[in-house]
Amino acid sequence: DEYVVAPDTRLDIPVHLDADVRDALIDSIAWTVRYQDVNLVVDSVRSGQAPDALLRAEIVPGVIRFHAARSGPRFGTPGTLGLIRALCRSAVPDSTPLTITDIQVWSQEPTEAVKNDGYVVVDACGPRNLITFKSKTRFRLAPPLPVTGSVLQIMTDAEQEDAAYVDVTDALGRVLLSVANVPVAKGQAQLTLDISTLPSGTYLVVVRSVSRGTVTAYVPIVR
Repeated sequence: DEYVVAPDTRLDIPVHLDADVRDALIDSIAWTVRYQDVNLVVDSVRSGQAPDALLRAEIVPGVIRFHAARSGPRFGTPGTLGLIRALCRSAVPDSTPLTITDIQVWSQEPTEAVKNDGYVVVDACGPRNLITFKSKTRFRLAPPLPVTGSVLQIMTDAEQEDAAYVDVTDALGRVLLSVANVPVAKGQAQLTLDISTLPSGTYLVVVRSVSRGTVTAYVPIVR
């Protein structure tokens, strides 16, 4: 879901299972929600109303790791698996994506997971002053992948001038590289991210913009 709220609002953010997947005989589902902790302070995660779902959650700033397990035959019925309880804070940037990553499904029948990310805008000025953009800036990671050099190229396509924020995290969710307020030119352009300090490995790269465009991808680096 997407929200526009005032600073210091307490928000219950649901995590939904939208499809009826009981026929897949799912044993458990694991996933991660990533967000900017300058905008959200997550207090707790509560179980939702989805039947026969046993939910566990691990919270660290900017990351929530979920695991939902079968506790009865109705597991996989559409419903709310969990509620993220958070305090919304005014900051720069004034918004954060709620990005779902690392989805794993253990089931007896083949399944395909399709995610729908959320967004929270903390509007300190009030709705009359909220800037509305014509379109979200589009991002795409440029080849070659895996990356063997010292830079990562990010292609952009923007209807107007924008600004981008890039975070690179490792497998433990630690932010190893963070770049803010990178100018994005109108039209098609390219951003260059210096990754020379990162050793070989696979990293989660999250690119987002003031216009609320996002891209999330795992990027292997080979030295």
